[in-house]
Amino acid sequence: MNKSKRLQKGVTVWGMIAVAGLIIFFALLGMKLVPGVIDGFKVKTALEKLSRQPGIASKSKTQIADALDKYFEIDEIRSVDLKTDLIVERRGRVTIITVDYEYEEPMIYNMYVIFKHQHSVEVFGGG
Repeated sequence: MNKSKRLQKGVTVWGMIAVAGLIIFFALLGMKLVPGVIDGFKVKTALEKLSRQPGIASKSKTQIADALDKYFEIDEIRSVDLKTDLIVERRGRVTIITVDYEYEEPMIYNMYVIFKHQHSVEVFGGG
């Protein structure tokens, strides 16, 4: 009987607490990081929708920002400041619309995770 008890193996209470702690840690980490990734996809999708609008290549930066702001309002994107993060470049008949921004997510105390996003679309027909 002694020999069989000695050969028995399993997870102790401390082992279970450690495993549960790791699961909780990674679940909380995921809940903090996923919104930043989703935000990037939403901005990219909004830019792609904007690029399909007829005549967008010939519009001014203010008009492009207003059109993009409508998409951001629908998708509840609040991390982009279009006054500073929107770049519109014109090269001949090509207009390049870029949104370059940072998404900052507080983790604990003074530790933050920063996502740096840069999404661009090329629109032909302007000039």
